[in-house]
Amino acid sequence: MKILHLLYGWRPARGGIITSVGDLVQVQRQNNQVAVMIITPDPSRFPRTFAEDGVNYFVPELPVNQLFTGDPALDYNHPVLEEKLLEAVKNIAPDVVHIHSIAGISSRLIPLCEKKGHKNRCPSP
Repeated sequence: MKILHLLYGWRPARGGIITSVGDLVQVQRQNNQVAVMIITPDPSRFPRTFAEDGVNYFVPELPVNQLFTGDPALDYNHPVLEEKLLEAVKNIAPDVVHIHSIAGISSRLIPLCEKKGHKNRCPSP
């Protein structure tokens, strides 16, 4: 199975989601093809694509979406960002998209991915 994890931020930052996803992908990679899409307001911190310990990482070029610094509505619903993310997800072509956070990404991405035929897993209600 081809699994894509999508989250805001990555190492060396610390946090529960980052730690959990890091642990989860190490287990999943044993029997699956696993990728992580990193959403960050500073994509220059990472190469656009890289592989580490059998996991492929993608840092798409996106409009800057720094959390909690501007229009609060854009923290959770950002139409331009959604379009770019859907394009990036399409290029990876996963069977399952596991969205770990909607903050800084977009809550509408969940139904938009489903419309494109991707199964979704979002741990937050």
